[in-house]
Amino acid sequence: MQISLYGKFGNVAVDYQKARQGFPTEVFNLLHRAISPSIKTAEILDVGCGTGIATRQLALNGYRVRGIDMDKDMIAIARKEDTTIDFQVAPVHALPFPDEHFDAVTAFSAFHWFTDSSSISEIARVLKPGSVFMVVNKNDATSSFKTTYRLLLAEFIKGSLPNAKENYNPATLLKAHGFSAIAEYVFGIDEKYTIDEALTYLRSVSLWNLVPTGRKKDAHHALEKLCKQKAR
Repeated sequence: MQISLYGKFGNVAVDYQKARQGFPTEVFNLLHRAISPSIKTAEILDVGCGTGIATRQLALNGYRVRGIDMDKDMIAIARKEDTTIDFQVAPVHALPFPDEHFDAVTAFSAFHWFTDSSSISEIARVLKPGSVFMVVNKNDATSSFKTTYRLLLAEFIKGSLPNAKENYNPATLLKAHGFSAIAEYVFGIDEKYTIDEALTYLRSVSLWNLVPTGRKKDAHHALEKLCKQKAR
């Protein structure tokens, strides 16, 4: 097993772009209310932007937006999907932007990958005083599907499965790094997938990288059986 591939999405970038769904209107309404009304056109940095799914949504909501991700293959797809947005390959722990530059920084389904002190300090550095850092997570609140497919993949992966969200608490992390006025909101949303879409999604999770090449076909058949069972 290659633990170094966990958290890497370049190998699954095409499936990622196909399968991952966008974010609800409530998230962008909340961001709009959080940004100072005196700012006519806010400039936002979307960190860990991946293929730019949320970045494009930010742009459609009228923001000037830049997206960064450390994976060049993810950024290549983001640039192909929208040539008007400035997408750059860069790690969060070394942001290529001046101090106090952005009116907001966002992290959509990504913050758990860069919770180290250097990355959080960099996010704070590029934010203007009194501006906003918004962390958005999608959590499976009503079923055990994530646990089930992780256990299934464990049968094909040697060793214990890594979990970037183990002991992950954004509010606690940000408070420990000097962020203030921290608020948490929960929105209920339904995401619906066909069986083929669900399989594409499961091939886009970074755990899929840890399945040995020679076992991917069998793992795919096992996941297909699981999805069909859940669809009944």
